[in-house]
Amino acid sequence: FLAERGLELSLEKTKITHIQDGFDFLGVNVRKYNQKLLIKPSLKSQQSLRDKVKQTLEKMAHATQAELIQVLNPILQGWAMYHRRGVAKAIFSRLDDQIWHMLWKWAQRRHPKKSAHWVADRYFQRVKDQSWRFAEPKGTHGEQATLILMSAIPIARHIKIRAAAHPYDPQWNKYLKERKSSNIRQAARCPPGAVEELEPYAG
Repeated sequence: FLAERGLELSLEKTKITHIQDGFDFLGVNVRKYNQKLLIKPSLKSQQSLRDKVKQTLEKMAHATQAELIQVLNPILQGWAMYHRRGVAKAIFSRLDDQIWHMLWKWAQRRHPKKSAHWVADRYFQRVKDQSWRFAEPKGTHGEQATLILMSAIPIARHIKIRAAAHPYDPQWNKYLKERKSSNIRQAARCPPGAVEELEPYAG
């Protein structure tokens, strides 16, 4: 089929593997566990995110907390939004914890002569009903720069589009409109600033 169209498989990029062993593709791992297919963020993609956060912390060692949060939030949000269609809730929580420890070390390095209690009061606040959030102290007008939690972004399972649906066939207009409205409602349940459609995460 490919040869007739002048195409051939790349030996370097082609792999035949058993579904029980799984494979990585576009930042996700596809694998069957006990006959159940699960699609999760790949280990390589998770490490890529951790590396990006680490590089950002090193680069912004002398930046203000608000400036750091402004840079990190789109990174974390973009990664989580890209992977929220898969089995990712536990991974989101684990990454939140790992990033929290990276931020704790970042804060301590900035104030080597200050106590851990002082650092905690300065950089970690109670936000609503959650303590130890990486956030600025509340300003006089109540504004507070806060790092998002990826685990707070709801998982939204992908619903396969009907095979016969066609955007140029008027009989499917209602179906496609309702499908789009459903996606918008899902986006509305995400943290402020999150968007429904993002460029694929380069991880």
